Amino acid sequence: MKILIIMPWIKQGGAELIAVQTAYQLQKLDHRVHLAALFVDTSQMGEEAKKIEYVTFGPKIANLFKKNKFFLYFLGPFFLFWLVLKETKRTDILFPHSLPSYWIASVMGKLCRKKVVWLCNEPPKKREISEVPFLDFLLWQIADSFLDKVFIHLINEIIVYSKIMKKEVKLRYDREAKLVRLGVDFDFFWKKNGKTEEFLKKKYNLLGKFVLLMVGKLHPQKNQRLGIEVLAKILPKIGNAVLVLVGEGPDREKLKIKTERLKIGDKVIFAGFCPPRDVRAWYGVSDLVLFPSVGQTAMFGQSWGFVPFEALCQRKVSIVSKSSGAAEVLGKEKIGIICQPRVEDFSQAVLSVFEKRKEYEKMGKEGYNYVKDNLSWERWGKDIEKWIKEEKKS
Repeated sequence: MKILIIMPWIKQGGAELIAVQTAYQLQKLDHRVHLAALFVDTSQMGEEAKKIEYVTFGPKIANLFKKNKFFLYFLGPFFLFWLVLKETKRTDILFPHSLPSYWIASVMGKLCRKKVVWLCNEPPKKREISEVPFLDFLLWQIADSFLDKVFIHLINEIIVYSKIMKKEVKLRYDREAKLVRLGVDFDFFWKKNGKTEEFLKKKYNLLGKFVLLMVGKLHPQKNQRLGIEVLAKILPKIGNAVLVLVGEGPDREKLKIKTERLKIGDKVIFAGFCPPRDVRAWYGVSDLVLFPSVGQTAMFGQSWGFVPFEALCQRKVSIVSKSSGAAEVLGKEKIGIICQPRVEDFSQAVLSVFEKRKEYEKMGKEGYNYVKDNLSWERWGKDIEKWIKEEKKS
């Protein structure tokens, strides 16, 4: 089949990783796959990202989208529409992912009589003007409007990767969605890099410390604020505890101010943006991973969450927000700690891990085996292929 995957852009990030792996796995299954995007930056992504055929307007226009947010948000959809229109003639299936891709594909599917399968990363949610920059605020006002439901009802099939998203799609759009679990790059994340780990321990003075780790964009939705409050609460009992924040984002200065206000500035490490190899090393260095995400969609905290599964490749356990998609698997398989994203709940869980480390080391080993045996990108690709083929026949 000829499949066109549609994304607004490609760069390092969760949704972008899913798009790239979907294209790569379908390509391995002998489908002709193109990935349409306004700009592509694979410099911080894996080798798979470099083995895909991208469709863009060329480097000059792509660079304009990459550097100018207004141009990207408000003129980008029209350029993406034209890009998809040119490619639709040689396509059997339109496979949009993130907004505004599925709005564009739904219209194009009707105009050109093509099947449209939407991979729903998350339905849009209005943001408060205090939470995001003004242009982002305007974008989310448009995205989370009546138009969204109009476009969704033009789509043939919807795929999600968690039960919570399946439920939200049903309640929000009155549509049934197919459930397919995401993969993890186990072959990459299980490897150890002792030199990098030792370097990080020495650089940040982590020898003999109990290391809590959070990986992700520094943003209220990722909830690093809770992690800082948890650290402050457990320090009287775990005096050698430190918190490492891997990532960059708009919440950085507010988080720093919070650490100073709580007088734990010397206990919180802002490691900044790290390439995948360094993220892998941080998993190896850590004793426990925190993943208390909140508010990604109108109903739930996080549609999935790669971090806890990547950490398990290094046999490290995570404490995960109950309202995340990852919690469905981690809780059922008993390979993670699930609780409400509240300071008291997370603090008690951290203390439990500290006091019963041997027990949780066993959980980490079981999680390692589960990820290795059940969450491959190859399986993801085959399951996606199955649903696409069914839709093509209908």
